[in-house]
Amino acid sequence: VTKYGAAFVEPKRVGMGLAFVQRYGQRLIEYLADAFSGRFTGRHINEFAKHISAAGITELAYQEEKAPVIWARMADGSLAGCTYRRVSRFVTEAPVFQAWHRHLLGGNYAQVTARLVSSIAVLPNDDGLSDLLYVATSDTALEDGAIEVLRPIFEDA
Repeated sequence: VTKYGAAFVEPKRVGMGLAFVQRYGQRLIEYLADAFSGRFTGRHINEFAKHISAAGITELAYQEEKAPVIWARMADGSLAGCTYRRVSRFVTEAPVFQAWHRHLLGGNYAQVTARLVSSIAVLPNDDGLSDLLYVATSDTALEDGAIEVLRPIFEDA
């Protein structure tokens, strides 16, 4: 139970904490136990990137390896991620890094007829060394759907 309230979006374990979407769908909260007090405390992960989640977060997925990324599907069908790592159990210390990024899938960039994201999931790769992001997308113009896979970074070509 938190004073923040939670949206109807499944929270995800992200490293040492738990990430959940605040009641209004636009803030992502990191929830963890403070090392000193033992009390649970929430901290805004997207404090400086609220413009990215303005449409509202509707689904979360967490990719641990090769780079830790919290993936978010937005209400408008877009995809965003937050490269995020926390190494300290002290809530007063910020994560080592947290960087938000948007992803436009397909389409032409002049008229922005991108593919819409309908679902996301992270599953382990067959190599046992990384995770893969699976994205279910659709194109309203062509009326087709596809499952797209984000390849691991730093993979040999």
